[in-house]
Amino acid sequence: ARQKNGSPDVYQDELIICYVALGMVEDAVNESLADVIDEQDLPIVIRRLSAILANEKAAVVLTQRLSPETTSRPLLRLALWFFRQQKNWTKAMAAATALDALNQSKGAELLSFADGARIDEQYDVAIQAYKYVLDKSNDVRLQTSAAYGAVRALEQKLRARTITVDDARNVVAAYDDVISRF
Repeated sequence: ARQKNGSPDVYQDELIICYVALGMVEDAVNESLADVIDEQDLPIVIRRLSAILANEKAAVVLTQRLSPETTSRPLLRLALWFFRQQKNWTKAMAAATALDALNQSKGAELLSFADGARIDEQYDVAIQAYKYVLDKSNDVRLQTSAAYGAVRALEQKLRARTITVDDARNVVAAYDDVISRF
């Protein structure tokens, strides 16, 4: 049907459903990823992959196929989404860092990632990403947001446990650092 139609991506949804039903997860993933390369239509691809991820083999296949080292913007965005979904924060941060470098966004992608990690209560990951922005960015607005975000993440992290006097001093010192920088 594809040859007769002349379109390499016709019947994708139907094929993906068939592949998943037959246990051909790798083919379903490949069919979904074809859109990322050709059309860069991430919302549709994410919808398809979310459905495919109901099959436990799909996460293994996607982990093998997606890499934070790729130089494709849409594949990096997809990798960032996938690794966040899988709670693989190391690879997610690597994808955010690579995306930031590829887009030359001076830390904006990492700041967004850090904010998301903080919201997901991944405080150590968030603090690491905020510190990366503080160290690498030369944009004062991003540095200000990163400094404040790092302090907020530290404060939220400490709220999850009993705060010692040293913890309180660390938070106050971090706020003092933000004030003195900006």
